[in-house]
Amino acid sequence: FLLFASLTFTNFLTGNPHYNDYISRVSVQLLNIFMLWCLFEHEPQRSIRIFVVSSMFFAILLCGYGFFEAITRSNPFVSLMDSIGAYTDPFLITEVRFGVKRTQSLLLMHTTLAGICISLFAMFVAYSDRLVKSSKLKVLIAVLVIMTFFTGSRSGILSIVITMMMMMKNMNARKILGISALLLLFVVFQSYFDT
Repeated sequence: FLLFASLTFTNFLTGNPHYNDYISRVSVQLLNIFMLWCLFEHEPQRSIRIFVVSSMFFAILLCGYGFFEAITRSNPFVSLMDSIGAYTDPFLITEVRFGVKRTQSLLLMHTTLAGICISLFAMFVAYSDRLVKSSKLKVLIAVLVIMTFFTGSRSGILSIVITMMMMMKNMNARKILGISALLLLFVVFQSYFDT
Protein backbone atom coordinates (compact mmCIF):
# COMPACT_ATOMS: atom_id res chain seq x y z
CA PHE A 1 0.00 0.00 0.00
CA LEU A 2 2.81 2.43 0.88
CA LEU A 3 4.50 1.85 -2.47
CA PHE A 4 1.25 2.51 -4.33
CA ALA A 5 0.61 5.66 -2.28
CA SER A 6 4.16 6.89 -2.84
CA LEU A 7 3.97 6.40 -6.62
CA THR A 8 0.55 8.05 -6.75
CA PHE A 9 1.55 11.11 -4.72
CA THR A 10 4.82 11.46 -6.60
CA ASN A 11 3.02 11.43 -9.94
CA PHE A 12 0.09 13.68 -9.15
CA LEU A 13 1.78 16.26 -6.90
CA THR A 14 4.43 17.16 -9.45
CA GLY A 15 3.90 20.02 -11.82
CA ASN A 16 3.92 17.71 -14.83
CA PRO A 17 2.30 14.31 -14.14
CA HIS A 18 3.13 11.50 -16.57
CA TYR A 19 0.27 8.99 -16.66
CA ASN A 20 1.85 6.36 -18.92
CA ASP A 21 4.92 6.17 -16.69
CA TYR A 22 2.71 6.05 -13.59
CA ILE A 23 0.64 3.14 -14.91
CA SER A 24 3.70 1.16 -15.98
CA ARG A 25 5.51 1.74 -12.66
CA VAL A 26 2.49 0.73 -10.57
CA SER A 27 1.89 -2.33 -12.73
CA VAL A 28 5.51 -3.48 -12.62
CA GLN A 29 5.96 -2.85 -8.91
CA LEU A 30 2.71 -4.52 -7.87
CA LEU A 31 3.27 -7.40 -10.29
CA ASN A 32 6.78 -7.97 -8.91
CA ILE A 33 5.51 -8.03 -5.33
CA PHE A 34 2.68 -10.41 -6.25
CA MET A 35 5.00 -12.77 -8.17
CA LEU A 36 7.51 -12.93 -5.32
CA TRP A 37 4.72 -13.54 -2.81
CA CYS A 38 3.35 -16.42 -4.94
CA LEU A 39 6.82 -17.96 -5.27
CA PHE A 40 7.69 -17.73 -1.60
CA GLU A 41 4.26 -18.88 -0.38
CA HIS A 42 4.25 -22.32 -2.01
CA GLU A 43 7.82 -23.57 -1.59
CA PRO A 44 9.68 -21.02 0.56
CA GLN A 45 12.94 -22.94 1.10
CA ARG A 46 13.34 -23.87 -2.57
CA SER A 47 12.32 -20.37 -3.71
CA ILE A 48 14.78 -18.67 -1.37
CA ARG A 49 17.60 -20.95 -2.52
CA ILE A 50 16.83 -20.26 -6.20
CA PHE A 51 16.64 -16.52 -5.47
CA VAL A 52 19.99 -16.52 -3.64
CA VAL A 53 21.73 -18.61 -6.32
CA SER A 54 20.39 -16.40 -9.14
CA SER A 55 21.47 -13.34 -7.14
CA MET A 56 24.95 -14.86 -6.88
CA PHE A 57 25.14 -15.13 -10.68
CA PHE A 58 23.91 -11.54 -11.00
CA ALA A 59 26.58 -10.39 -8.51
CA ILE A 60 29.30 -12.30 -10.39
CA LEU A 61 28.20 -10.67 -13.67
CA LEU A 62 28.13 -7.13 -12.20
CA CYS A 63 31.40 -7.52 -10.29
CA GLY A 64 33.21 -9.27 -13.14
CA TYR A 65 32.34 -6.49 -15.57
CA GLY A 66 33.04 -3.93 -12.84
CA PHE A 67 36.59 -5.26 -12.39
CA PHE A 68 37.05 -5.17 -16.17
CA GLU A 69 35.91 -1.55 -16.15
CA ALA A 70 38.17 -0.61 -13.23
CA ILE A 71 41.23 -2.26 -14.81
CA THR A 72 40.73 -0.97 -18.37
CA ARG A 73 39.17 2.36 -17.31
CA SER A 74 36.59 1.91 -20.05
CA ASN A 75 32.99 0.75 -20.21
CA PRO A 76 32.21 -0.50 -23.73
CA PHE A 77 28.63 -1.49 -22.81
CA VAL A 78 27.55 1.96 -21.58
CA SER A 79 29.52 3.59 -24.44
CA LEU A 80 27.62 1.45 -26.93
CA MET A 81 24.28 2.26 -25.32
CA ASP A 82 25.15 5.98 -25.41
CA SER A 83 26.25 5.82 -29.05
CA ILE A 84 23.06 4.13 -30.28
CA GLY A 85 20.88 6.60 -28.38
CA ALA A 86 19.45 4.10 -25.89
CA TYR A 87 19.63 6.74 -23.15
CA THR A 88 18.24 10.25 -23.29
CA ASP A 89 21.39 11.62 -21.59
CA PRO A 90 24.97 10.38 -21.79
CA PHE A 91 25.63 8.21 -18.73
CA LEU A 92 29.25 7.18 -19.17
CA ILE A 93 31.18 8.19 -16.05
CA THR A 94 34.87 8.86 -16.68
CA GLU A 95 35.75 10.45 -13.33
CA VAL A 96 38.70 8.88 -11.47
CA ARG A 97 39.12 8.77 -7.68
CA PHE A 98 42.38 7.59 -6.13
CA GLY A 99 43.55 6.17 -9.43
CA VAL A 100 40.42 4.05 -9.96
CA LYS A 101 37.68 4.90 -12.45
CA ARG A 102 34.32 5.29 -10.71
CA THR A 103 32.86 1.93 -11.65
CA GLN A 104 29.28 1.69 -12.85
CA SER A 105 29.47 -1.80 -14.42
CA LEU A 106 26.41 -2.55 -16.58
CA LEU A 107 24.29 0.06 -14.80
CA LEU A 108 23.68 3.73 -15.54
CA MET A 109 25.00 5.15 -12.29
CA HIS A 110 27.82 4.26 -9.95
CA THR A 111 25.53 4.88 -6.98
CA THR A 112 23.10 2.25 -8.31
CA LEU A 113 25.94 -0.28 -8.41
CA ALA A 114 26.85 0.63 -4.82
CA GLY A 115 23.25 0.14 -3.69
CA ILE A 116 23.00 -3.25 -5.39
CA CYS A 117 26.34 -4.35 -3.92
CA ILE A 118 25.19 -3.35 -0.43
CA SER A 119 21.87 -5.18 -0.82
CA LEU A 120 23.52 -8.34 -2.15
CA PHE A 121 26.18 -8.15 0.57
CA ALA A 122 23.52 -7.98 3.29
CA MET A 123 21.53 -10.85 1.78
CA PHE A 124 24.57 -13.10 1.35
CA VAL A 125 25.81 -12.41 4.89
CA ALA A 126 22.34 -13.11 6.31
CA TYR A 127 21.94 -16.39 4.43
CA SER A 128 25.53 -17.61 4.13
CA ASP A 129 25.37 -19.79 7.24
CA ARG A 130 21.99 -21.31 6.37
CA LEU A 131 22.17 -21.95 2.64
CA VAL A 132 25.66 -22.08 1.25
CA LYS A 133 28.66 -23.02 3.38
CA SER A 134 31.16 -22.23 0.68
CA SER A 135 34.37 -20.28 0.55
CA LYS A 136 33.24 -19.10 -2.90
CA LEU A 137 30.37 -17.20 -1.30
CA LYS A 138 32.76 -15.61 1.19
CA VAL A 139 34.96 -14.48 -1.71
CA LEU A 140 31.91 -13.03 -3.45
CA ILE A 141 30.97 -11.16 -0.26
CA ALA A 142 34.49 -9.65 -0.13
CA VAL A 143 34.32 -8.76 -3.84
CA LEU A 144 31.03 -6.91 -3.25
CA VAL A 145 32.75 -4.81 -0.58
CA ILE A 146 35.66 -4.03 -2.95
CA MET A 147 33.24 -3.17 -5.77
CA THR A 148 31.43 -0.74 -3.48
CA PHE A 149 34.75 1.05 -2.90
CA PHE A 150 35.38 1.07 -6.68
CA THR A 151 32.14 2.97 -7.26
CA GLY A 152 33.58 5.96 -5.42
CA SER A 153 30.16 6.64 -3.91
CA ARG A 154 30.71 8.13 -0.47
CA SER A 155 27.23 7.17 0.71
CA GLY A 156 27.76 3.65 -0.63
CA ILE A 157 31.09 3.27 1.15
CA LEU A 158 29.67 4.53 4.43
CA SER A 159 26.65 2.24 4.04
CA ILE A 160 28.77 -0.85 3.38
CA VAL A 161 30.85 -0.10 6.47
CA ILE A 162 27.66 0.18 8.54
CA THR A 163 26.21 -2.95 6.93
CA MET A 164 29.36 -4.86 7.88
CA MET A 165 28.12 -4.70 11.46
CA MET A 166 25.90 -7.66 10.47
CA MET A 167 29.06 -9.74 10.52
CA MET A 168 29.53 -9.11 14.22
CA LYS A 169 27.19 -11.96 15.17
CA ASN A 170 29.16 -15.02 16.32
CA MET A 171 32.43 -13.10 16.58
CA ASN A 172 35.68 -15.04 16.45
CA ALA A 173 39.32 -14.03 16.01
CA ARG A 174 39.18 -14.34 12.23
CA LYS A 175 36.12 -12.08 11.92
CA ILE A 176 37.63 -9.52 14.29
CA LEU A 177 40.79 -9.47 12.15
CA GLY A 178 38.74 -9.06 8.98
CA ILE A 179 36.65 -6.23 10.41
CA SER A 180 39.81 -4.56 11.73
CA ALA A 181 41.37 -4.76 8.26
CA LEU A 182 38.23 -3.23 6.72
CA LEU A 183 38.17 -0.45 9.29
CA LEU A 184 41.84 0.23 8.53
CA LEU A 185 40.92 0.40 4.85
CA PHE A 186 38.17 2.85 5.77
CA VAL A 187 40.64 5.06 7.67
CA VAL A 188 43.08 4.97 4.74
CA PHE A 189 40.32 6.04 2.34
CA GLN A 190 38.90 8.65 4.71
CA SER A 191 39.95 11.46 2.39
CA TYR A 192 37.30 10.00 0.03
CA PHE A 193 34.73 11.64 2.27
CA ASP A 194 36.41 15.04 2.21
CA THR A 195 35.85 15.65 -1.53
